Parts: sequence; structure tokens; C-alpha cells
Amino acid sequence: RARRGARELGLERSEALALAIEARLAVLRGDLDPALRHAADGWSLVERRGAELPDRLVIGGTLSLVRSIRGEIGAAESLESALRARVEDENGLLGAEALRRRHGRWTAALLASALSAEGALYPRVLLQSS
Repeated sequence: RARRGARELGLERSEALALAIEARLAVLRGDLDPALRHAADGWSLVERRGAELPDRLVIGGTLSLVRSIRGEIGAAESLESALRARVEDENGLLGAEALRRRHGRWTAALLASALSAEGALYPRVLLQSS
């Protein structure tokens, strides 16, 4: 229902996130074909319309997770590498060293969560002040 509403309102980013969530729920049920379809559809929206880094990590990380579970290791690793490169690129644009460190820790934790079927998807991490 949320995905349909997002589509009707033209909120592609929200629709892509909803598809990633549907993919993760399908993984938990062991339904890998629908999981792949939802994850791939979400990533396709990101590629066509763009997304902010956290959304890109969750949606792309979910697709990489599904591909890995299905045994599509090469495709999973390729996408994971592209996501890590994007994190490095965006992190490099930040001016302050402390901000780069915090941003690097947070995005690394988010990507690790997206690449795992365990635990919370959006991790809560303590960002130390150094």
C-alpha cells in the first residue's frame, strides 16, 4: 500500500525504499524470486531518478544482499564495490576531517546493515567527537 501511494504521488525515492523493504521481507520468508524482483525494481528507480546516499546504500545494499543469497556472488560484489566507491567519493567532498571521519563511520555502518539480513536496517551508532 505504501509503495502504491508513493508511486501515485510521484515519490520515486520512497517507492524505491518500499521496494527494498518488500525485498527484505521476502528474504525473511525465503522467497528469493520476489526478493530479487523487488530489489532490482527499487535499484532501477534509483538509477533512473537518483537518490541521496543513505537511500542509495539501503536500496543497493539490499539488492547486493539478495544477489549474494541467491549465489550471484559476482554481481553482488560488483554492486557492493560501486556503493563503497560512491561513499568514498561523497566522503571526499566533505571539508572538515572530523566530519569525514563521522560520515565515514556512519555510512560504513549503514552499508554493513544493508548488506546483512540480521538486525536493524538503520543502525544507531554513537558518533564520537573525534
